[in-house]
Amino acid sequence: MKDIKDKLSEKELNLLIKLNLDTVEDLLDLEDALAEYMQLHCLTNNDDLNDEGVICESILNKIGELE
Repeated sequence: MKDIKDKLSEKELNLLIKLNLDTVEDLLDLEDALAEYMQLHCLTNNDDLNDEGVICESILNKIGELE
């Protein structure tokens, strides 16, 4: 998890803390939790991402770059 934390912005880190995901060690678990949160809480009525969804997407992209 340290590898990804070094690459995250303050907004991204703050979202992980808000979601209690800042202590998750396994990147696959983090990826799953973020994807689930996005599906349940980050889509607008037009299936666009809200602000938190954009941040989740950014974190997921950074995880993808590490794998």
